[in-house]
Amino acid sequence: MVDSLANTIYIFELKHHATAQQALIQIHDSGYMHKHLRSGKDIVLIGINFSSDGRNITDYLYEIYDTEGNKKHPIYIVDPEIFYIIWLSVINMLYLY
Repeated sequence: MVDSLANTIYIFELKHHATAQQALIQIHDSGYMHKHLRSGKDIVLIGINFSSDGRNITDYLYEIYDTEGNKKHPIYIVDPEIFYIIWLSVINMLYLY
């Protein structure tokens, strides 16, 4: 799932009974980020795992890249919009299960 705001593109991979690390690996292996490198926007990769047992997020990881694909330090993620986007995405996924 991809969502875009004014200065940032968010790429989500949601996993069910797996790990957030596996989700990030899939984003990298699939080349999802490379499609957006020339967009002029920062890119945030978000891997989320959830459990249908508790209908809850069990773990999540994120990585932030600049417009040229250089990894940034996570401290750059100060925008509360990302947590709102994560929340809406996960709620939608949990609703489907």
